[in-house]
Amino acid sequence: MHKIEQITTAEVARELGVDRTTVNRLVARKVLTPLQKLPGKTGAYLFNHADIEALAAERASRDGKRKAPRQNHEARRGAYNPPLTTPKGGQ
Repeated sequence: MHKIEQITTAEVARELGVDRTTVNRLVARKVLTPLQKLPGKTGAYLFNHADIEALAAERASRDGKRKAPRQNHEARRGAYNPPLTTPKGGQ
């Protein structure tokens, strides 16, 4: 039997290059369907990783390329490290 790999809203956001609030909006608009919602008013959504990969591939082919995550989104995650420069290129 094949086990479904589940991923969180944050992981979906990373895969699609969008913010978590965008993922929640896509769920509300029924563009994305989570496998389940964990208990509680603010329970997390869990998604099928294969479905998200397929959606990312579809978006990439539609857009001609996969959109890179925004720099500010990368910075919040600590993944964006811009080169250090001084005014007028001095050292």
